[in-house]
Amino acid sequence: MRKTGLIILMTAAALSMSACGRNEKPESTKPSGTVANEKETVKKTEKETEKATEKKTEAQTEDQTEKETETKETLSESESEAAATDENVLQLDAELSELLDKMYAIKGPDFDVETDTVDFDDEYAVSSYTGLTMDDVKKLDAAIVSEPMMGSQAYSLVLVRLKDKADAADIAQKMADGINPRKWVCVEADELTVVSKDNIIMLFMADHELYSMDDAVAAFTEVCGNPDNTYQPK
Repeated sequence: MRKTGLIILMTAAALSMSACGRNEKPESTKPSGTVANEKETVKKTEKETEKATEKKTEAQTEDQTEKETETKETLSESESEAAATDENVLQLDAELSELLDKMYAIKGPDFDVETDTVDFDDEYAVSSYTGLTMDDVKKLDAAIVSEPMMGSQAYSLVLVRLKDKADAADIAQKMADGINPRKWVCVEADELTVVSKDNIIMLFMADHELYSMDDAVAAFTEVCGNPDNTYQPK
């Protein structure tokens, strides 16, 4: 019995030691040189990744810079074009515009009108609005025209400022003789007059049912003073 118990105890001890041995972590079987190579490979990969990231970032930065530069250039071109357009738009003469505003404040038309500068470089505009020639324009300092926004209404009021008031009689008569009261083709002005005060001339023509010539002359007189002369077509 003692031998049998001893055998059982020895067998249990041996099994226990065997189980403990199996739970221990085995030592790395890789050679030390292999481990070093793996570390070197990891470092190399990290460096390559960093370089690739830097290059990508630089490329993105350059691309963004180029886009910003292109945008600035485009905006600059647009601003230049806008400025050029503004320069080509003729500005209304301040003095003549103020006179017209005062006249319309006294008696304005009952329809929509727009006021423009008479372009002295445009022969057709000069003739259509003032009845003058390009040689006559040399004596003018500025001119504006107020006409309906709809071309089917016979109405035109032109204010001219001369460089020298001594030319008033000559220019005013030429305007009265040269203007075409049928220029609208489908409608016609049945009233026409030209008046002058110092170096300011007003040419007015209209269908009397739209606006009375007497009202136009009265408004001009109240703003500029009694006309020096009144002119009619010869």
